[in-house]
Amino acid sequence: MVSPYKRGFFYHMETLGKNIAYYRMKKGLSEEDLARLLSVSKDLILSWERDEREPSPQLLEKLSALYRVPKEVLLETKPKEKIIPVYSYESRGKFVGTCARCGKGIYSTSSYGMGEVIEKKHFGKISLSYNYDPNKNEGHDYFCHNCCQQILALKKQNFKKEIEVDKKRLSKAGFFSLLLGLIGSALCIIGALFLHLFLDNSLLTYIVGFSSIVFGYYVFALVYTLLLKDNWIHDTVCSYAKFSFITLPKKISEKDANDVLKTGFVKAAFLAVSYVLALAILTVLTLLLSLICLFYWPIARKKRISSIEERQQNEKH
Repeated sequence: MVSPYKRGFFYHMETLGKNIAYYRMKKGLSEEDLARLLSVSKDLILSWERDEREPSPQLLEKLSALYRVPKEVLLETKPKEKIIPVYSYESRGKFVGTCARCGKGIYSTSSYGMGEVIEKKHFGKISLSYNYDPNKNEGHDYFCHNCCQQILALKKQNFKKEIEVDKKRLSKAGFFSLLLGLIGSALCIIGALFLHLFLDNSLLTYIVGFSSIVFGYYVFALVYTLLLKDNWIHDTVCSYAKFSFITLPKKISEKDANDVLKTGFVKAAFLAVSYVLALAILTVLTLLLSLICLFYWPIARKKRISSIEERQQNEKH
């Protein structure tokens, strides 16, 4: 008779219990560790692995999430030969938890880090990212040594990409701002030529022609400052636009029937008035801030370049 354990190999006809035992050992967990994670008794875990009992659908879902394998894999009954890692559970110290990224067991004698799992929702889909800082000893989740190294490597890689994106943004901001400034100047020059042809007023033509240079610079300064981002002018315009065109109309639409806005017609009227006022105020605000942009854009550009250079220095260290 062949022993079920032989040099780390597992010979068996797969059952749910054997699969639970296999993936438990693959994660480096003892029966006590698994019982603690599922909030059940060790005897219940042993009864599962001996195929004396089966976990409930809820516990099977938890096992699937913990092992990071589909339920269908746990329920497979095909004959297989699997390699089982051999552990000495006594020598690993106190059980700390499981890695939030790979699900492996973490013990006090092993090297691990702390951080948090960040959920980001994009168009109804949730993507996970992991935040681990080796200089901090606190967090919400545990990460094993290998995952800590991988997270830091990905963080460094993303950091380089962000710097490259910022450099491209700086170049694109200059190109599009200059292009729009030239278009604005060209329109003014065309207007000056029409005035010269139809009105034959040289003084007015010269004034409009000179204004084309000022208007082109005006457009360039405003657009460049807004495209650079990370400056108070950009933040002010965006914050006001978000409040006026998104937050305020949403609040007006959500008013219930007991409020002043009782009918859909009244709500529509309020929305229309709010949009018109918001657009008017945004126009005046942009015009006022654009006058500041005439002198502020070199400061915003210098700040952006300093930020990129500082991050490059931090990356080297």
